[in-house]
Amino acid sequence: MRRRCDDSPGVIDGRGGDNFKKALAAYQGANGLDRSARLDDATSGKLTQGADRPVLADYAVTAEDLKGPFVPNQPRRLEDMAGLPNLAYASPREELAEKFHLSEDLLQQLNPSTRFQPEGTHIVVANVAPSSAARPRPAAMRATATARATSALPPASRSTRASAPCGCSAATAG
Repeated sequence: MRRRCDDSPGVIDGRGGDNFKKALAAYQGANGLDRSARLDDATSGKLTQGADRPVLADYAVTAEDLKGPFVPNQPRRLEDMAGLPNLAYASPREELAEKFHLSEDLLQQLNPSTRFQPEGTHIVVANVAPSSAARPRPAAMRATATARATSALPPASRSTRASAPCGCSAATAG
């Protein structure tokens, strides 16, 4: 649901691990909720507030999804990948998982008996299309190294640029 609001904690894997807890706590803090990192009734209500469609959707695999090129046996080391003519997906399943922000494992779990082809095959995917409710774009992003998190600063916030230890610049609230 956060992905539909242009606020993504990363790939959707269906697991309640550390990334999920951190993303949930960040969402709770940004929405004035107790930062419990638990999916309580108040958080669930806020997440679904204004949701105008289901979380999952039906999708028909297209010819474009199957076009490739696909490289099924990709090297694991980055140095070896440098010799490839391009960095392609390994399979249609990998491409579809990326398209809908899902892990390949979760996409397969949602569609246990499919091979993701031929064209016209119907599959269940995350409904990641942007919400019809318009959201203002953030004025800046703030990265917190200790929490390993980022947060959006609202347009009303003033931000200043500061040099980060890595040599890049970072916005901070003013």
